[in-house]
Amino acid sequence: FTRGPQAAAEVLYMLQVSAALEDLRLAFPWKGDTASRYALSASFSRAVHLPRLRKLALYVDGPDVPPALTYALPHLSLPALRALYLISPGPPALGARRQTQPQATPDVFPHLRAVFKAFPRLPALHHLHVAHAWLDVRFLASLLSAIPHTLPPVAMPTALTLTLEGARTTHPFLCAALRHVPPRRLRALALVHADQGPIALLLRPR
Repeated sequence: FTRGPQAAAEVLYMLQVSAALEDLRLAFPWKGDTASRYALSASFSRAVHLPRLRKLALYVDGPDVPPALTYALPHLSLPALRALYLISPGPPALGARRQTQPQATPDVFPHLRAVFKAFPRLPALHHLHVAHAWLDVRFLASLLSAIPHTLPPVAMPTALTLTLEGARTTHPFLCAALRHVPPRRLRALALVHADQGPIALLLRPR
């Protein structure tokens, strides 16, 4: 890939001719872009409509979310998307920390506010999986608030299954991230801690 707007345009042009996609995984490599490049791009003027896409995974392995992703996201139309996965590598094993490179994944990506502003509407979302460096309290709370509580066109109530993966999912984190979520908004909440054994699954009454 190239970088920035050019990389985003290349991906968007490919997606334009892939309207039948049902499952998509996007992984933008880190190109060392500076923070000044974090802006939404108008260089690609068309919307890319993916009417059948039901599962989208955004994978980032680097010190921050590449700006190319923030350029691409606003142009996507995802009316049928049911599952969104925001993935990054977990922290290295304790003995491997000394070998960590300068571009290693941080605890939290520093420009998630720009990423949130770039997200398209997700009217049909039922499952949200957020892992490791995507686990920022403000980002998660904003994303949950932006997901519609009903399904168009008949305004049927919808419940969300939320999976949070990583060591940051402490009790204070959950209280801050979920404090504005309506009581019946979550169908289920799953917490995944690689160093603490199995998934903890909490169900809310419907």
